Amino acid sequence: MQAQLGVYHIEQDEFIPGNLLYADSDALKTADGKTSSTIVGDVLAQGYNEGVGVNARFIYICSFVQIMKDKVMVVDHGNNCTRLVDRNTRRTTPFVGQCAKSGYVDGPNAKFAHPLDAARYKNNPSMILLADLKNNAIRVINTDTKITHTLVRDDVIRDVRSILQHGYMNTFYISTKSGIFRYSIGDKKPTNLAGPSKSFFTDYSEGHFSHALFRKPSGMFLLNDTALLVADSDNHRVRVLDLARNVTSTVCNGDRRGNSVGFDGNKDECSFGRPTTFCLFNDKLLIGQNYRIRQIEGKVEAFTIQG
Repeated sequence: MQAQLGVYHIEQDEFIPGNLLYADSDALKTADGKTSSTIVGDVLAQGYNEGVGVNARFIYICSFVQIMKDKVMVVDHGNNCTRLVDRNTRRTTPFVGQCAKSGYVDGPNAKFAHPLDAARYKNNPSMILLADLKNNAIRVINTDTKITHTLVRDDVIRDVRSILQHGYMNTFYISTKSGIFRYSIGDKKPTNLAGPSKSFFTDYSEGHFSHALFRKPSGMFLLNDTALLVADSDNHRVRVLDLARNVTSTVCNGDRRGNSVGFDGNKDECSFGRPTTFCLFNDKLLIGQNYRIRQIEGKVEAFTIQG
């Protein structure tokens, strides 16, 4: 399915069953597989404005969480805050964070610095995990009280990009500018899983976790207890982390040069254009990227990618 710019986040639409809800750059949209409609925002206009429908303005909706069937918390990356979208009225209002003001403050008057990703804490639905990019932190938003606290803040997760909880365990995977980290509640700091442990060098390399290299990995998806998918955005690849053998591999081996969206086909033919996010929809694995939502047909080991 086509998007006008970049698909940053996808979920099943809880307000319109059977639809996909997705962030298309500066707009939040819903789609039925054939056509899409804009809920709020405009992919051709950025800024900050609370309003109704296309009159609302954002600077990159990088993620969102459907905190109620008719309420969506969106992460407004460029405006350094989260905002609430009412699906019934299509009206936006400020939620948590001080829009258009960057900083690091916990409590009822929280400040963020270019937040990127948000995910519901599965053990407590009123808690939202937020990847706070330039604060090198994972923040926690209580959607009932609108109070924020910090789960972990450390320079080792510099430019934190995404957060994924491992099932209902208190263990989390964190993607950063150059690698993947693991953090469990109670740990003093995140531990390196794959990619450079101390430097922030970015490149592309497969192999053992200690030698693997990434370039701005973004969204992650846990296929099972031993297979973690990573959208390695600036390497234009979807990587597989084998958590049992501690080695990486790539889902598509095709060459994407000359094509900004990549190519469809089998494992040796397909390629991606800046993948960013994953979503399981009707037992199909969807991947958000430049201008497209792509779909994997069949098992990851032997599949076809379709645009």
